[in-house]
Amino acid sequence: MNLQLKRAPSQTHSPLDRLSRREREVLHLLGEWKTPQQIAKELHLSIKTIAYYREQLKTKLNLRSAHELAQFAVNVAPEARPPGPNPN
Repeated sequence: MNLQLKRAPSQTHSPLDRLSRREREVLHLLGEWKTPQQIAKELHLSIKTIAYYREQLKTKLNLRSAHELAQFAVNVAPEARPPGPNPN
């Protein structure tokens, strides 16, 4: 019996591919220079929830500080916008 592993063609993945839709929304709004309070109000979430998403973003994007997260967000803000209509 001859078994061969099939390999998927190599693809370049964006760091944004690891993010959930909501994380992408938060990242996009951070890139628009919105404060956590403004983001919470716009997304109808608590400020603590936004703080949680910011920590998740730093972890998933391998960023060490809020400053690095802000820089990343500003540089990728248009790209971070989740596809489709806003669910809210």
